[in-house]
Amino acid sequence: MLFLLLHTLPLAAQTSTVRITEPFARATPTGRTAAAYMNIQGGPDRLIGASTDSAGQLELHETAMDGGVMSMRPVGGILINPGIATRLAPGGLHIMLIDLKRPLKEGDNITLTLTFERAGKRTVIVPVARAGAPSGPSVAVPGLAGPR
Repeated sequence: MLFLLLHTLPLAAQTSTVRITEPFARATPTGRTAAAYMNIQGGPDRLIGASTDSAGQLELHETAMDGGVMSMRPVGGILINPGIATRLAPGGLHIMLIDLKRPLKEGDNITLTLTFERAGKRTVIVPVARAGAPSGPSVAVPGLAGPR
């Protein structure tokens, strides 16, 4: 009995729920890249990837100061810690959309599929805000509290 209990603990520990709020991207009048931002709560978990039909490639990125120069670089994953909102925001962590299939226009929506280590895949509708917008609408994304 103890053997069975010990071997089922890792399975129970792998469950995770995530809640995504305030997703947005900025309009891109020209250019081939954009970024998606949002808040993610829940965990413990780790965002390990994303996909979309709106771009050829997506990468998880961070913006950091390096020798007095601001730069963006890919990261292998983004930790989602319980009780703390993980903020993907301009000037910090974000999802980079590379090789856009068309410019993003204010008022449009793009669909992203986020991949979490424990929670699996989650689909989120990302509204496109005006170019340079500091944030997007303050809305919880329905259906993202549990498995999909």
